[in-house]
Amino acid sequence: MTPALPGQVIYASSGLLIRHVPAVSPPGDAVVVTFPDMLHPGIQSGTGFAESSLAKRGISQVAVLPRRSDWFQTADFLPAMKAVRQHLGPEVPLTTYGFSMGGYGAILAAKALDARLAVALAPQFSLDPAVVPGDLRFAPQAAEIGPFCWDVAAEMADGCCYQVLHDPLHRLDRLNARLFGQAGARLMPVHGARHHIIPCLIEAGVIESLFDVLRGAAAPQALRQAYRAGRRTNRHWIRRVGKYCAAQGHRLALAGLIELADMRGMRGPARDWREVLAKPARRVRSSRG
Repeated sequence: MTPALPGQVIYASSGLLIRHVPAVSPPGDAVVVTFPDMLHPGIQSGTGFAESSLAKRGISQVAVLPRRSDWFQTADFLPAMKAVRQHLGPEVPLTTYGFSMGGYGAILAAKALDARLAVALAPQFSLDPAVVPGDLRFAPQAAEIGPFCWDVAAEMADGCCYQVLHDPLHRLDRLNARLFGQAGARLMPVHGARHHIIPCLIEAGVIESLFDVLRGAAAPQALRQAYRAGRRTNRHWIRRVGKYCAAQGHRLALAGLIELADMRGMRGPARDWREVLAKPARRVRSSRG
């Protein structure tokens, strides 16, 4: 377990610990407020989500650490976010950042923090299957938490830019992302990532673009453009999207992906997809009687 970097505790309660880890960053850079995913050790270690990654790039950060994986449903969560803003002062630009559960937290907290940007990777919109049909991935946590005391859509402000990165080929993440889109977030597709956005961005060679967006040195569109430009050489993207096209019968797209796989020396997937194309195309049943 990576030890926590030196920092100042600026808020502590029975459910939350919040640490400020300053860095020598260029003037005008945003402070990044981070929120951990469900599996992050959190308050037990005192180490924030992406703490070392941000620090080695000279990005100042505030680490929000919950005592349990409760999707930040403590009564003091939004007051704590306002205390963070008061500690940093009104002029400091803020970006919120998190993955999965932490992505939910990044969006939930942005308004109270008066953040200019929220970057959420594969966030959940709700743990209620009545809201997100069929999403039972976190049913045990939902049962333990009970009714949420905060409504993430109600906390989304017009003055903040919300960026939701997700894989449109991942059905459950797509459902959650669409709900955020309907609430005003901008959706950035990361095809082929499934729920694992960060490893996909690393393999695509665009992780530095993500950190530039977080610190405010680049617009979110720059990350999207960088990912689109590099995906044709991204073995992870080729493999995941090819598998999806083969399963869905998208033959024309699959033919193009076979060519890319050949170029990248991916012999196994290319062979499997040629076998798919060698079979007769599936007939689409007409809905007309």
